[in-house]
Amino acid sequence: EALKAPERWTRLKAKQVLAGRELPQVLPAAKTWAKTAEGRDLMEVVTLLEWLDQPDSEILRRLLASFDDRARAYGVRVAGRWGERIENIVGLLEHAAKDRHARVRMEAALACATLPDTGAIMVATTVAEEPRDRWINYAFAQAVHHTKANWLPAFQKGELDFGNRRRGLTAVLGAVESKQVLDEVRKLLLSDQLDENVQLTLARALVAVGEDRDLQTVFQLGQLDAATIRAMASRKRPEFDVSDFLESLCASKHVEDSVAALELAAKWRIRELYQTAMRLARSSQADPQLRSAAMRVMGALGNKETIPLLKVMAGKPANPKPAAIIGLLEVDQAEAANSAADILQGTTQNEAIGKILSAFAGREGGGTLLAMELAKRKIDRTQGKRLQNAWIATGFVQEEITEALEAITGWSIAGLKFNEDLIRRMVAAGRKGDRVRGEALFKSARAGCVACHKIGNQGGMIGPELSAVGSGVPADRIITEVLWPARQVKGGYALSRISMKDGRVLQGYLQESRDKNLLLLRDFAGAGMHEVEAEMVTKQESIGSLMPPTAQSLSRDELSDLFAYLFSLVGK
Repeated sequence: EALKAPERWTRLKAKQVLAGRELPQVLPAAKTWAKTAEGRDLMEVVTLLEWLDQPDSEILRRLLASFDDRARAYGVRVAGRWGERIENIVGLLEHAAKDRHARVRMEAALACATLPDTGAIMVATTVAEEPRDRWINYAFAQAVHHTKANWLPAFQKGELDFGNRRRGLTAVLGAVESKQVLDEVRKLLLSDQLDENVQLTLARALVAVGEDRDLQTVFQLGQLDAATIRAMASRKRPEFDVSDFLESLCASKHVEDSVAALELAAKWRIRELYQTAMRLARSSQADPQLRSAAMRVMGALGNKETIPLLKVMAGKPANPKPAAIIGLLEVDQAEAANSAADILQGTTQNEAIGKILSAFAGREGGGTLLAMELAKRKIDRTQGKRLQNAWIATGFVQEEITEALEAITGWSIAGLKFNEDLIRRMVAAGRKGDRVRGEALFKSARAGCVACHKIGNQGGMIGPELSAVGSGVPADRIITEVLWPARQVKGGYALSRISMKDGRVLQGYLQESRDKNLLLLRDFAGAGMHEVEAEMVTKQESIGSLMPPTAQSLSRDELSDLFAYLFSLVGK
């Protein structure tokens, strides 16, 4: 009871007393309390475990799942103190390094500086991928400095793969003598002393932070894999001719390498590869993944003569090819909308529906054209509901598509008015609901919750993780955020939409940028960070919550069960 006291002094003295008692008496009681502790009580359990010097990975992970950024930051600090006595400490800190709150990311940088593991630098690199203030910059510099003796030799031997962390790797090398390091990497690549895996790892690092001449060197070496090719996509098209290099990669025995080469040709607008893309798209012998990539690239590199080809490739409702529709969107949006509506009218393939709807939401004016074409078709309510469910699962917000689907189904996803008395009644009903039925409803396609929210190891990453929502959020707020999500948007989840000169539309969460000429937009589906040059933006708008009020379509009994399940989630 003393550890629950509001006075800090009382809680401190209680821990001092407990630390002086026999461990077999105190530790079991602390772990029993941890099973039901929430909020500050859970922090007190972790603090007591610190006093007792008894690391506990499970309890610490519960604290790190808290909705309170202060609790998460404290949990990361403790993780740094406990170090390698915590299971998968590097992975845990890497997750914290991507936290939406700067305080948590700063603690992750400080914590990784204490680890002897060579992989600790990956935590600092991940921190540098995110927005930084002067406090994070200091913590980051300290982490790079204190771990340098461990990671730098491993990096120079090609034993560390930084993946697609280009911004982070640049920052890490900038904190050391990067010119000397890069010169050593160049010498190693040109030597005959490296095996293939080491060469690929060093090549990716050079592609991430090197110059155009380094790109040419990497191409000429001929040892390229999909990851290295995709790393090139973050750079502008080089001055030298790359068409022959990409042409040869399209014939690779590894499909993923060929797909990456085609995608790079589209990004850099290498029109010499159009014929290759068309040949692969038409080939019935080609791998399906490669054919799909080729269809998309046909649109990116094609012209009006490409339109009839892609319309045929788009297929029928029974066997649609979304990649052809996506390619068609690049050439002629009106034709793409017409073909897409024909397919959406009858297809039952939810994955294809989601890809097609997402593609139109991601193009300026695309949603409007598709909505007009859908309105011309006679689509029954059953099919309309299938389209609406798939649309909600994409996570996109596009008013015209939403309204078109509501007109087909006759059901609006926002009709219930906010009512505090209703909230009180729903809290009481949720206390009596069936958690098992609620879990089944949460995971059902009808509710669509699991498509966006993660619980444990299952679910999407579009919205906040809910593993411990029952312990960190008051019941009335859970009710409000589920039924009226736009009323209280959780910090970091206010969606922005950016329209660009090339016709693309990006949706995500704006992050602070140290460069006035660069916008940082965190992809809402967890696909990384978009770096957008400010001069390429035509319109920027805030569109509030990403979450639709789908729960308003559920019956009162179903809502009681759903809330009973959410209330029960305490991070176990």
